[in-house]
Amino acid sequence: MKEHIFILEVIKQCNEKGKAVSRDLLSSKSKESEFVLSPQQIRRLDILESEGFVVKGRGRAGTKITDVGIEYLYFLKSKSAVYC
Repeated sequence: MKEHIFILEVIKQCNEKGKAVSRDLLSSKSKESEFVLSPQQIRRLDILESEGFVVKGRGRAGTKITDVGIEYLYFLKSKSAVYC
């Protein structure tokens, strides 16, 4: 669940700045955070895409968070705040 929060939050922040998000960018951002995501964990983008939370573009288009993904991110954040 924390992985999903981190991935969706990075994608959301980058999208708001007009930046494309790649797996490499997610990996480097994770190294700056409290936990490091392995390439396998970042590949979970496929799961997020299949659920409709993100859309992966080809080439330089990068990954974008959907409106449903933003709602899911807020849901996860509220749920994790209850358990902290």
